[in-house]
Amino acid sequence: MAGFIIGWAILSYYGYWTFGAVVLSVIVLCPATGWMDGLKRALCVGAGVLSAIALPIGVDALFGKGTLIAGARLLSASITSGDFRAHIVPWLYLWSAEKFWFLLAIASVGLLGFGIVRRIRNGERSVWHSPEFVAVAAVILLWVFFLVTANGLHKFVVHGRLVRQMVPFLVLALGIGMSMWLENKPRWVSWLAGTILALNMVFAYWTPLSLRFPAEFQAEWAPYLQHSSETASPETYERFVNVTHYVFEPEVLRHAPLETIAASPHPFEYAPYLYEGFTPEERTRRRSVDHRMRVVRMPVQPEARVRGEPYGVVTAEVRFGEKRGGFIEPLISVGPRGAGDVFFVRYVTDNILQFGMESIGNVLVFSDQITVDMTRTHKVECFSGTLLPGPGQPNPPGISEAARAAGGRLVWMRVDGEVLLNEYSSSHVARPEQVFAGANVANAGAVSSQFSGSFLSVHRGGLPPLPEQLANSAYGPIRLVCGPARGELGRPEPLLVVGEAGKAVLCYIIPLENNTARFGVEIWGRGTWQSEPVGLKPNIANEILCSFGSLYPIVGAEKWGKTSMPDQRLLKRRVQIRVNGASVLEFTAATPDWAGAAPAIAVGTNPAGGSVVLPKYLGEIGTWQQEPIERALQ
Repeated sequence: MAGFIIGWAILSYYGYWTFGAVVLSVIVLCPATGWMDGLKRALCVGAGVLSAIALPIGVDALFGKGTLIAGARLLSASITSGDFRAHIVPWLYLWSAEKFWFLLAIASVGLLGFGIVRRIRNGERSVWHSPEFVAVAAVILLWVFFLVTANGLHKFVVHGRLVRQMVPFLVLALGIGMSMWLENKPRWVSWLAGTILALNMVFAYWTPLSLRFPAEFQAEWAPYLQHSSETASPETYERFVNVTHYVFEPEVLRHAPLETIAASPHPFEYAPYLYEGFTPEERTRRRSVDHRMRVVRMPVQPEARVRGEPYGVVTAEVRFGEKRGGFIEPLISVGPRGAGDVFFVRYVTDNILQFGMESIGNVLVFSDQITVDMTRTHKVECFSGTLLPGPGQPNPPGISEAARAAGGRLVWMRVDGEVLLNEYSSSHVARPEQVFAGANVANAGAVSSQFSGSFLSVHRGGLPPLPEQLANSAYGPIRLVCGPARGELGRPEPLLVVGEAGKAVLCYIIPLENNTARFGVEIWGRGTWQSEPVGLKPNIANEILCSFGSLYPIVGAEKWGKTSMPDQRLLKRRVQIRVNGASVLEFTAATPDWAGAAPAIAVGTNPAGGSVVLPKYLGEIGTWQQEPIERALQ
């Protein structure tokens, strides 16, 4: 049974294999009366260990993916982030976590060790089975394991959680040592020693038990920040510090805050946490800065203030941060907290960058990677539909209704004249003053809180080149001429998307083998329908006609022209896809209406999102157009 428990303990946390080895040695060797007895114990305990380990491995092999052993090997090769100095880390950690009693325990181990050596020299064989030998030998053996795997093999770093394997044996050594020392002492000495240890316990555990964690601090102050972001001014903004982004490095403000609204000690200010995967340099760094969790009011620096028009493209002259490989930093934040867009730069290496935009709740898009000269200034232009007026707002000068409709779902980014992003997404609603440079005011989850580089200027105004394939159109079926699909077989790619997230119809193609494909329709919130496999013309374009109720005005509207009432009802109810003139999918279903307005149409892209259709059609769409209503009846 002891071996079975040891095996399960090792499986529950692989790092405790050393503890299991020590306990196994104690069970086998200490009570043994001879080598034969020790061998029997070893065989019995070993069988228990192997049976505990073999059971889940067998279940995984028979009913799972058979990756348990491979996963353990992969994990064992990854424990290299932290401190390899096993000769000192265990003692530094135990002092920071346990305080005074740890010193007493180490003193007890030393005194018991000298006593054991003396008894061995005097020929006392019983010492090998004594509790003091178990305590001292276990502490030393665990330390030797750390020295070999960390200092010697440089394979496993020493984490605080691994060091805690020593604690049961240190407690045992302390108990034995204190009982020996207090023997024949007056009762008040025992009470004094117990009081001192109790006070040490209160002192050692008061801090961790009273800590507030970032999630608690964030939950308390997020409503305040939400309100402040909705009433933002262009001169100041409010943000968290060391609350949402602190794991890889502490957040150090690049400019002094105007006001600290709230503050609380950070868990990483509790010293034992800094022995969980941090290098000595990282521990020093975190101890040298203000690591508190805070809510602060920050000034917008003059060079980062957005000037120009109230709507349109944001153009910034920037210098990127140095030696920031691995980090994602905000460039432009648009909209209120939790409901906006954040354009960002990802430092793949120190000079290879990737740009992107997170539209909170909608999409996260990345550009291709580019190599950048970090020594010079760069021009970055950002645009999304959130940078246009919201619903019910008048069109500003220079922005027509058609341009507003065409750009309302566009995500566009250009760096030094090269277009890196040209995607589609639903937009948010933002006021003109809710645009900030260099700060993640909207709180995009994938992006850190502040930009490490510098802004030379930020200007707003104008529109990007607007796509012809995204506009508020007239009414009628959509005809597309598509080249061969080039995506992965079996994955649905968008052909036509009508509407926006939560209210859309998505027509898609699923490429199959041998120049065949399935065509499908997803009606948001209602379900999906798919055709049988359809043969396509190889290596040449195929004509696809999509018709469903959302592409037509409401029944009885003047825009139907001469279409009869029965035909109006037919087209509003029928969902149909034709491929090269033949109907391949046809069924009856209600699709969303837009209260008399023509819906948004996207071809070859999926700005609506959803859980079925991919973001892009990987083939080529040659032409597309909206046909007269009569074409759907032919």
